[in-house]
Amino acid sequence: MEDFGIACARADNLISNIINEVGGPLGDNQIFLSGGENFRKLIYPDYKANRKEQERPQYLEPLREWLVTEWGAKVTDGIEADDAMGIAQTSAGHAKTIICSLDKDMRQVPGWHYSWEIQGTGSTGNKWTKEANKIFVTEIGGLFSFYWQLVMGDRADNVPGFDGKMRQTVPKFLEPHYENMLELETEQELFNYVKEIYQLPLLQMLTHGACLWVQRYEGEKWLEKGKQLLEKSGMGELGLKEDTTPSLPQP
Repeated sequence: MEDFGIACARADNLISNIINEVGGPLGDNQIFLSGGENFRKLIYPDYKANRKEQERPQYLEPLREWLVTEWGAKVTDGIEADDAMGIAQTSAGHAKTIICSLDKDMRQVPGWHYSWEIQGTGSTGNKWTKEANKIFVTEIGGLFSFYWQLVMGDRADNVPGFDGKMRQTVPKFLEPHYENMLELETEQELFNYVKEIYQLPLLQMLTHGACLWVQRYEGEKWLEKGKQLLEKSGMGELGLKEDTTPSLPQP
């Protein structure tokens, strides 16, 4: 196993390469680290509960301290690093910054996104490579990503999807809903659609949504917004169109 000095050198090289790839000056960047407290665990105790038994990297804590000292990393309080990145990009203006992350959850946040190349070895021994990717996420594109995640669930964060399951790939019977949701143009329409196919109690839908939502503003809580969307979904003029929500096919 490599020593701590090598681990720091690898981290330093990775960060420098990312900054170089996105074209930003070395001094014009900000690294965020998640702190110990997280409001999501208060509203949903099972949030990330599946990680308790996972082995933590050997140098995780020393590397976090090194990132604070050497790169000026900021440790969040009460929120996750994801939220801090979402808030920073929103406050700066969507086209003025770029979020660099491998986390697909960040694609909820409008603006530029960059994920660097990663390599690995599968369970069968075959090596794989995921190429670097730079994309711009629109406002409605970010909302689609969030609401589709409500349907699919998030296995990494232990948040169930529409039927209590957590999926990483789209099953055949959900493909029509994916295509239908791509055609929707407002958040209210997306909310209404997901509400109609959601098989768990609506309170769970709101709670899971509050866990999955990446903040754009300080103090933002999607649970309150979800309640407002739920109230509006009961109004006649905001009701679902008959042809936008087909019945859910059986797997």
